Amino acid sequence: MRTPSLSQLLVSALVLAVTLGTVSHAAARGTSSGSATITGTVQTIDVGKRKITIKTGTGTSVKLAVGRSTAITRNGAQGSLADLTLNDSVTGQYKVSRLAATALTASGPTVTTISGSTNSVSRASGVLSIGLNQLQTNANTKIARNGQIVSLRQITSRDTLVAHVPIGTNVALDLLADGPEESEVEGVISTIVGNSITIAPNDGSTAVTITVGAGTLIEVNDAPGTLADLQVAQAVDAEYDPTTLVAFSISAGGETEDDAEVEGIVFGVDTTAGTVTITPQGGGANITLVVNAATEIEVNDDGGTLGDIQIGMPITAEYNAATLIATQIEAGGSDD
Repeated sequence: MRTPSLSQLLVSALVLAVTLGTVSHAAARGTSSGSATITGTVQTIDVGKRKITIKTGTGTSVKLAVGRSTAITRNGAQGSLADLTLNDSVTGQYKVSRLAATALTASGPTVTTISGSTNSVSRASGVLSIGLNQLQTNANTKIARNGQIVSLRQITSRDTLVAHVPIGTNVALDLLADGPEESEVEGVISTIVGNSITIAPNDGSTAVTITVGAGTLIEVNDAPGTLADLQVAQAVDAEYDPTTLVAFSISAGGETEDDAEVEGIVFGVDTTAGTVTITPQGGGANITLVVNAATEIEVNDDGGTLGDIQIGMPITAEYNAATLIATQIEAGGSDD
């Protein structure tokens, strides 16, 4: 048997290295342009733009486009994007290059799906109507509007809603809202002329004049109201169409002597009772606040719900000292 020369061995080694390098690069291209799988929970759904965000157990998330050809099943039955509920367990297969879902397989509680336009919303009671259906919301109702987690305060009369309701109840498990983009102004009413209201913003920016339309939802001191109930010098929080300046909702009453704020650390969270307990910074007795669907919640600089708040998180809460109902909560931080 003839022994290969040193030069022949070097040539063979070079050919092998080039071949392995070519295979390695080809495999990399195949991965970047191929398919991938993600398993987690449904974080947000944008029915209008047909987008879904899936969050993994490690906190990472992927937003996927959902096409008409995407195969969707929930609890073993074929369905549509609107059939999926927020917090469903889900596995998604998708095209990496386009972040487009090819298949979504989800599981969750058995629910009834109710869809339609918003007829009325009560922030105080948490009741809203979709068509002829009166639904109750609470601290555990997760709400997504145009793909963003929001509170009941952001739901407008021009929204189209999809609600998922557990069998045998009228309490919404979640709400998927699709509506026009909106702007918000907080301030004091300076003038009222006809159905036009001018508001001087609290931040000192230029005054905003909005129009009250037939579909404008008005609340005064947490009770349903009308244009006639609004007064000059009244503190208001209004949401409106930035193009037409027509108001979606106006909440009047503003701050009172009962409004308070606490900053501290989360001591406890009770999702069943809908409460969060806070240990105040600097000492003092713990404060337990009531959380409902109208409470605006941010967790780690992102929209969240009571269930996203964790023990030990830093927290700042605004609340009514008489009722102990939280109006706004910021928990965690951008570095958490």
